[in-house]
Amino acid sequence: MHVSRGVFDVESAVRKLSSRFRRHPAQVSRLEWPVISAVRSLFYFIRFIGHAPLEIRDDRFEPWSYGVFYSILCCTLHTYFFYIVLRKFTVIERNTPILDVTETAKVISNYSVLMLNILGSLWTRKQLVEVTNIMKQFDTRMRYLGYPLEERYVKVWVFFTFVFSFIAWAVIVETGIVAFRETFIENMIYILGYVTNSFSTIKFSGIVLLLGQRFRHLNEVAQRSKDSSMPVQKYPAVDFRVIHQLHNSLMNASESLSSQYSWPLLAWLISLCGHSVANLYFLIDWLVSTTESVNTRWSLVACIAWWVVVFGSQLLLLHIACHYTSSEANNIGSILFDWKSFAVSRSYKFFSQRIESSLHLINRRLNFSAAGCFHVNLPLLRSITALLTTYLVLLLQFQA
Repeated sequence: MHVSRGVFDVESAVRKLSSRFRRHPAQVSRLEWPVISAVRSLFYFIRFIGHAPLEIRDDRFEPWSYGVFYSILCCTLHTYFFYIVLRKFTVIERNTPILDVTETAKVISNYSVLMLNILGSLWTRKQLVEVTNIMKQFDTRMRYLGYPLEERYVKVWVFFTFVFSFIAWAVIVETGIVAFRETFIENMIYILGYVTNSFSTIKFSGIVLLLGQRFRHLNEVAQRSKDSSMPVQKYPAVDFRVIHQLHNSLMNASESLSSQYSWPLLAWLISLCGHSVANLYFLIDWLVSTTESVNTRWSLVACIAWWVVVFGSQLLLLHIACHYTSSEANNIGSILFDWKSFAVSRSYKFFSQRIESSLHLINRRLNFSAAGCFHVNLPLLRSITALLTTYLVLLLQFQA
């Protein structure tokens, strides 16, 4: 039997295969950082109002190339709205001088805090990007170690924030139009600065809570790794030095964030406390002594009451976020110290050196400071509440 042999051209075969692969390149799936998908809508809204001069590029946050121009534009618009509101206040005749002075002071203080937040966000945008990059690196490393984070709580928090904010500001606008006999445009010009400032506190609190979530997750991993050093292992253990490095990176990010928002945090607390006392004072006074019609009276009471709810919720959110993250960050020291003590108790070699190398974990404490004046936590909120209540009682002794 005759078999014909053909000549096999290696070069032509390689060219055909190469052209085929060029036409159909391999699609490499890239896992998106879960935090970005969870907070994307909130991020774009905060950037729209001028408090986040960043952009999402290559699955990470980067400084926005147009951030400077957009921030200047937002400052210009808010300055123009501030001028309109002040000019309107100069022609309004109020029955009591204290109301005139208080309303003007509230608008000026809110505008000052607003400018501080927008310009501060622009000035510290690179430092904020570094903080987010540290969190992303932490999440990536924890996923490789077999302890991935779940971001469904972040999605729930973002959804609740949007719903609560929409309801609160919608009620304030609706009741304000009826109570103060204003048009929708006039009312929106007045509250726009307050809405913007409220989302600046939400932005800061959200980043702090994300750090607290990672500190809590690291504490759980450290506790499980400590338990895995027992004779019966239940969880995959992570090396002590790895946990130490991860904790150190989170501490650096948290301390950087605390430094960036030191003065804005003080400004928020002063503004929110002042607005809360003023609104509570006029709410109680109008509720007791006003003689206006029933519809106008209760619409005014509802409007001021929701203002109090908005300011009180911002105060509560700031204190809870700072207290939660500080507590979780400061718990890791005792966990790692106990773990190291248990490990060296079975081996007395280099006992004193190992113990001394872990003491700094307990001595390094995380606290969010308001311009160095005080630490923001829940005990501070209790003191603020007691002080404002006392001051409010004293104010009510005077007739508005």
